[in-house]
Amino acid sequence: MAVLVMCVASAMVTQWPAVLDPSDPIPSCPVNNNKLNLSNPDCTWAADYDEARQKFLLATTKHASSVESLQVGEGLFVDVAVFKGRSDQLVLHLAGIHGVEAYVGSAIQISMAPLLANLTLEQQQQPPTVILVHALNPFGMKYSRRTNENNVDLNRNTLFSEKDEAYRSRDPNIAGYETFNPVFNPSGPPNWPGFLIWVAELVTSLIKHGFGSFRQALITGSYTRSKGIYYGGSKLENSHIVLRDFLQRRGYLQSVKQLILIDVHSGLGKYGRDTIMVDSGFKHDYLFNSARNAPDFLHWSPPVEIERLDGSTKGSDATVGYALTVGVSTDGYPSLFKHPEFRCAAVAQEFGTVAPIIVAWTSIHENQAWQYGSDADRASMGKRLKRVFSPSSKSFLYSILPRGQIVLFQAIKGINEV
Repeated sequence: MAVLVMCVASAMVTQWPAVLDPSDPIPSCPVNNNKLNLSNPDCTWAADYDEARQKFLLATTKHASSVESLQVGEGLFVDVAVFKGRSDQLVLHLAGIHGVEAYVGSAIQISMAPLLANLTLEQQQQPPTVILVHALNPFGMKYSRRTNENNVDLNRNTLFSEKDEAYRSRDPNIAGYETFNPVFNPSGPPNWPGFLIWVAELVTSLIKHGFGSFRQALITGSYTRSKGIYYGGSKLENSHIVLRDFLQRRGYLQSVKQLILIDVHSGLGKYGRDTIMVDSGFKHDYLFNSARNAPDFLHWSPPVEIERLDGSTKGSDATVGYALTVGVSTDGYPSLFKHPEFRCAAVAQEFGTVAPIIVAWTSIHENQAWQYGSDADRASMGKRLKRVFSPSSKSFLYSILPRGQIVLFQAIKGINEV
């Protein structure tokens, strides 16, 4: 067992040079005199929350019909850009529900701002309204966390109705979270002796229960362990409240008949490749065919992968373990719309980065550092978490941008068929 533990620990540690130091880093492209060069794809990427917000506001203020900043904390804003079109059709594009993942969706949104403005002039028929929601979890983006200031995973917190709230009181071990709790939530400040003990517990648990059970328990999360990883919270969080109220105040919840929701994520799947994640009843796979409705200038696209969250997709990689997960955006936000003829296609677009075990390990120990470590521990693990979910690599950026743009165009041009 000792030899196995050392081998696993060594394998994990050797992953870090490639993750922390990509061979093709994205060159710095700061805003210059309030001007942003969007002809250079590198300029869509940002070093931190403040730069990403500045670039998003510059790009959208110039091109969108309106931009509104919804404050959720001191210096923290959910910025919402509206490209006005038909009042009964809406494409809602979310970036950063998991804060540290926001750089991916942010780059896509920044790159799309001028294209969306031109689209309204090019299409003969009036396009749908498009809303870009930037940094839904601004705290997590600013401080390199997946969770918000209350340690809540906002993609387990999208529970708007009283019926949804009942999920908070279900069996906390429904997917095995309590069984794996010592592995998910190690206590005490992070250090090497503690890490080796944790690896031993991890190996023992995986031998006993299997990686599939480990992954499902982790992804399902908890509504009882407030310091734990994947904690869904005890109440609806402010980010969801302000966005819900914005949609209500603007009249979208009453007027929209057809909705396509795209929630951008990163972490799981093949590096730089996206998976379209849908629920088991999704009937609109044709919308996201790799060549369908893609504009001529975005001619490159790899074969699209569409996987169902119940894990039924053969060869599924990104979606294994989601069968018992609740409180996700693709369920919660569509439930708010009230038009009697309402129809919806909601997807999560997940871009792969590193191996699932590295995603899990880094997420677990970043949370440990945040809960029990020093400021230096938090900073160190935050840096690692950011590199895992948002690699600052040109090959990664140049892979995600066209795919993010294509899926958004496919939603805009295919919404009549929902």
